[in-house]
Amino acid sequence: MSFLRYLNEVRVAHVYQDLVNTEEPISYIMEKNGFTNQKLFNRTFRELYGTTPSAVRRGDKKYSKRGCHDGMPLCYFITCSLFFF
Repeated sequence: MSFLRYLNEVRVAHVYQDLVNTEEPISYIMEKNGFTNQKLFNRTFRELYGTTPSAVRRGDKKYSKRGCHDGMPLCYFITCSLFFF
């Protein structure tokens, strides 16, 4: 996995958490987590979660969590564990 791919996965994992836990606008969440290109953001999000950020915000349960562990990419857990040790 390239560094850029890893970085995008970590960013999208944080976006996912913000979508579920806040009422902030999606565009604000996207920029807050380091995405400046909305097309790239939407493509990356869809690749990881198989759905759109809007569907996650609405609480749709139809999407598959591809490559994810309980809705979070594996790299998110690796990153978090680095901060706790």
